[in-house]
Amino acid sequence: MFWKYGVVILLNTFLGPGVGQLVLKQFKKGFIILGIAALILVLMSVILISSVDPAAMPVDFGAMKEFAKNLIEQNSGKLKIINYALMILWAYSYADIIMSAVAERRKNENQKEEN
Repeated sequence: MFWKYGVVILLNTFLGPGVGQLVLKQFKKGFIILGIAALILVLMSVILISSVDPAAMPVDFGAMKEFAKNLIEQNSGKLKIINYALMILWAYSYADIIMSAVAERRKNENQKEEN
């Protein structure tokens, strides 16, 4: 039973924060974490889109790469803060999964002692 938390952590790693909580049937917490992650990503997109001048959009691919590079450089400070927020949310998600694993293990040990 305890091995499932390793699988849940892997899912959380590849699919995003909050997915592990959903797998553990902690639906309220999982959807809240997923919602916060989505909000952070939307905020990141809004910051990037709001700083674009539509008239300055390049047409060819080579110029588009340079345009995107410059856009990210111009907004790097704001994007760092948003990335830190996402990392903190992910770290919380991992910590919560680990705490759930420890709580379940203790519960199982207490049940074995009672029987």
